Amino acid sequence: MFKLSIILAAYNVEQYIDEAIESYLDQEKDWSQLIIVNDGSTDSTKCKIEKYITAKNNIVILNKINGGLSSARNYGIEYALDNSEYISFFDGDDILTNDYLSSFFPQFPKVTLTLLNLIYNDLII
Repeated sequence: MFKLSIILAAYNVEQYIDEAIESYLDQEKDWSQLIIVNDGSTDSTKCKIEKYITAKNNIVILNKINGGLSSARNYGIEYALDNSEYISFFDGDDILTNDYLSSFFPQFPKVTLTLLNLIYNDLII
């Protein structure tokens, strides 16, 4: 089980995706995983993502039919709930700061996560 899963939603971000993934790899930890949800990209995003699959199994690619950002994040959440204590998000055109992962570690014992019955698309609480 991972301490933190970072869900990266990606749709047609071929010009940004390498830099986004590299920003995770530059600081990856054994207790973290990157879940990349390819939201039906029609450009070369999927091909670029696939080159980052490693034997360490801390990078996962989930492919789905395009449904928008909320749908992609929900898809990633469903996967992460089975193998992670905490969840964070960033997008395919974002870059993680150099201390992004290390800034989470001191917070783990202090943070309590409450999961609500929330569906992003309809915002039902």
